[in-house]
Amino acid sequence: MIVLSRRASQAIENLKKRYEKLFMIISDTGCCGYSNVHVTAIEPRGDYVYCGDVSGVHVYFRPPLDRLLSYSEVIIDAQPTSIDDSLSLETTIGYRFVLIQPADLQNRIKPYCRAILRYP
Repeated sequence: MIVLSRRASQAIENLKKRYEKLFMIISDTGCCGYSNVHVTAIEPRGDYVYCGDVSGVHVYFRPPLDRLLSYSEVIIDAQPTSIDDSLSLETTIGYRFVLIQPADLQNRIKPYCRAILRYP
């Protein structure tokens, strides 16, 4: 299950106004800013595993995360940032998507949008 915080959901809605289609890749590594969440307008090719949609965004896992994810929910928050050092689209509107652990959901944010994803 994917859970978006209110900020993440609002950032997605803002991006949907700019781009016809959005794709979210959740990977096992991060590059710029060490975020494991990457949003793009280009559909992933290769060994990405499609898991479903959340808020109209197609979500893909980069192996081996599709098999190794140890918790039942993937929780995404959007942290404000003034640095645009990533190729992920949310940085163009002043945010960076980050993964948080389920325990942090109770402490930091309230869930806003949930989607159950299919796993192969």
